[in-house]
Amino acid sequence: MARKSYGSVSSIRQGKFEFYSLTMPSDVLAHSCYVVSREEDPETGFQRELSLPRAKNIATYIDDGLGVIPRASAH
Repeated sequence: MARKSYGSVSSIRQGKFEFYSLTMPSDVLAHSCYVVSREEDPETGFQRELSLPRAKNIATYIDDGLGVIPRASAH
């Protein structure tokens, strides 16, 4: 049985941290994932409203060299 490839995985180092990045076509992602907001389900919801104080705290955390936050690529 032939295997179909849907993307690729890469190992990425940011400072002393190692992450894995997955790329895949958006249509495959749309059919295999979903997001539940905290408003829809306060117990297991994931996405939250933007909080400027929290965003500033995160920026300070990164600027002070305390760590990195894996994020989606701009590619």
